[in-house]
Amino acid sequence: MLKGFSPASYEHQVQAMIDDYATEDLLPQITCPTLVVHAREDNTFPSAELEFIADQIPAAQFTIIEECGHMSPMERPQAITALMRLWFKK
Repeated sequence: MLKGFSPASYEHQVQAMIDDYATEDLLPQITCPTLVVHAREDNTFPSAELEFIADQIPAAQFTIIEECGHMSPMERPQAITALMRLWFKK
């Protein structure tokens, strides 16, 4: 799906995020309603991590999209679009 994207490059990017972006303490300061979406088959970010994020944001909703992985907008665009439309109607 992502031609020319090496596993080593991906690992480097993820490690940079882990090393440089410790923002957990900022999550409770988010004041706008927030939709946190997890794709059931996403092996990049475990569900528990995203549930933690949603739990830390006062006005967050945690939702799981079935039958897709990390590229959920490309894998299940209709499901993502429907979810976002419902969210924005609130």
